Amino acid sequence: SSDRTTFTADGSAMSPIPSWVYNYSSSGDLWAPDVVYANGVYRQYYAASTFGSNTSAIGLATASTANSNSWSDQGIVISSGSGVSYNAIDPAPVQDASGNWWLSFGSWSDGIHLVRLNNSTGKRSSSNTTIYHLAQRSNGIEGSFIYYYNGYYYLFASIDNCCQGDSSTYRIVVGRSSSITGPYLDRGGINMLNGGGTILLSSHSNINGPGGQSVYTDSDGPIIDYHYYDGNNSGTPTLGINRLGFTSDGWPYIE
Repeated sequence: SSDRTTFTADGSAMSPIPSWVYNYSSSGDLWAPDVVYANGVYRQYYAASTFGSNTSAIGLATASTANSNSWSDQGIVISSGSGVSYNAIDPAPVQDASGNWWLSFGSWSDGIHLVRLNNSTGKRSSSNTTIYHLAQRSNGIEGSFIYYYNGYYYLFASIDNCCQGDSSTYRIVVGRSSSITGPYLDRGGINMLNGGGTILLSSHSNINGPGGQSVYTDSDGPIIDYHYYDGNNSGTPTLGINRLGFTSDGWPYIE
């Protein structure tokens, strides 16, 4: 798209599907890709899993151009399964104010986590192997995205129930921290590890179950993308794109 409104299909980003994926998804289905430019290449992080399972893995592929249809797979970044509480899905790379790369991820019962990446390779750091716990909520939290803006790291996440059409209760929450590793507090000062999170976007009008958000800076400022079910079109899954404003005290809102 040249205007963020009209989009055309441009082929498959991962073909063939890497063989290791089938250990986590028998169908080869891949989820939640996120692409960044780092160290002279484009890095695509993606998840392999099945719905409701924590037998999951996040992979990395690289390419010389963002719209490549021949990405080179670099294998697994982090995986999960029996014996661990976190779920290795919904990857979201982020660069901190010092230029270091991190990866937030996670889903549902044990919430959102963060790991340090190797700046050169995009894989897990061998010098900092800590898995930081950023957010947790008894009724589900997933799809994290961290965005650095004006001195704060903002943690956006989706809560409640996705993927039920017009009856989905998905919505987007946000907290912020002066450190990328947290703690992330909402506008009322509640830690997101204790169920906090200021509501940014909920169902309204024909917009049902908004979530799965990502945030980036375009030529006209911060932009938030998300998906929702369109009540004016038989609940069709739809892409939403809005400008993101910030209040005088530094809290984001949908424009």
